[in-house]
Amino acid sequence: MDFLLQQVNHQSRRGFAGQELETSNERRILGFAKEQNLAFVKGANLIDCKWVYRIKRKADGTIDRYKARLVAKGFKQRYGIDYEDTFSPIVKIATIRLILSVAVLNGWELRQLDVHNAFLHGIIEEEVFIRQPRGSEDPKQPHLVCKLDKALYGLKQASRAWYSRPSSKLISLGFQIPSIKIRHFSLYLSEETRSSSAAITTLLQDLRSDFGLKDLGELSFFLGIEVTKVKDGILLSKAMYAAYILKRVNMSNCKPILSEEDGTKCRSVVGVLQYLMLTLPNLAFSINKLCQFLYNPTTLHWTVVKRILRYVKHTLDVGLKIKKSKSNLVSAFSDADWAGSVDDRKSTGGFAIFFALILSRGSTEAEYKAVANATAEIMWVESLLNELGITQDQSPCLWCDNLGATYLSANPVFHARAKHIEIDFHYVRERVVNKLLQIRLISSKDQVVDGFTKALPVRNFEEFKSNLNMFKKPG
Repeated sequence: MDFLLQQVNHQSRRGFAGQELETSNERRILGFAKEQNLAFVKGANLIDCKWVYRIKRKADGTIDRYKARLVAKGFKQRYGIDYEDTFSPIVKIATIRLILSVAVLNGWELRQLDVHNAFLHGIIEEEVFIRQPRGSEDPKQPHLVCKLDKALYGLKQASRAWYSRPSSKLISLGFQIPSIKIRHFSLYLSEETRSSSAAITTLLQDLRSDFGLKDLGELSFFLGIEVTKVKDGILLSKAMYAAYILKRVNMSNCKPILSEEDGTKCRSVVGVLQYLMLTLPNLAFSINKLCQFLYNPTTLHWTVVKRILRYVKHTLDVGLKIKKSKSNLVSAFSDADWAGSVDDRKSTGGFAIFFALILSRGSTEAEYKAVANATAEIMWVESLLNELGITQDQSPCLWCDNLGATYLSANPVFHARAKHIEIDFHYVRERVVNKLLQIRLISSKDQVVDGFTKALPVRNFEEFKSNLNMFKKPG
């Protein structure tokens, strides 16, 4: 394997700073050779591969390092021959928020870990053969191919193979897999926050014995999210990501030059705005409404996109605050408009779930469907909390501003006019009867999630933002 350690594909470096990338390339080849235990064989379903380069940035946007990955062209794989199962779970945004809320509530330390060359640790069961990387061929045996013992970026089963490896390791160390099958590494790693410093050190040593683990210290930046410590909790923001969106459409100074008729770019911008909702949930209604017209957007729709971008420009320092609470009760707010769409008279519903005690300040059918959706999410959150060993002293409370929906959930009243919501009715009613859920009435003017179902005036919109725990970063 010496030839792999010496060769670098110089043709693929265009546009990068030469020496820095060369170092990255050599390290990547070294890591690839170290992890693969490559063997050469003749014949097989050959998978091509190529070098893919990217720049990894720090939280402030500056360059951290240049990365080069050897990526297999997995689209050439054949099912049943060189791959089978490919499913692997991914973390839900709700899980991330909940884990952080639990940590803040209990005053736990949040540590960030990074696995070097993560996918290269996954062990694959099928026989997979790749051609020698172009530009890195063995000059003495250019006709031979590489048989992979471990996964490689781009393979269809790579994600599943990587997930199985640390999962098995953590189980061997005494961690438990949630019975509700919510298997996210953030759940496992969050357990570190409950341990003493000695226990954390021991755990990291055990993990380093199998993986190239790097301790990044206190949580500050992950998944493009900036984490800022504040007096009573943490603040999640995406200023760098928002600035990237504005730069991408030449609106950093709110002077758009992008063609209004370009539907593809309009769809692209709305797509990246959806990820921004992770820390700016108050944009949900506007973005949801835009998504309904992306098949053939017009000048009017692009004008709305620009208006949202201008708002993003002036809220770069605003984020979602996760603050410490004296209570670990789950409470929620649900709202819906009735036949709000002038095109098809469909209704829009929305809900927000809080992991804390919240003091509260159209149509029954539409509201009840929103209640049912919120109930399903509440039950999921409760299941996750139970897996983490966090019990509730009281059943969760769901606030709804529709008297009919509230009455329907608490009383066995059902008639022909409500048959189309029969499944939702029985689902919610069963939980109310078994005292697993409380549904209470709240006045419309005090509804916390009103902004999820309709456009609000400036004053109401600012109040809506405050209700969602959105605040400016400390200056």
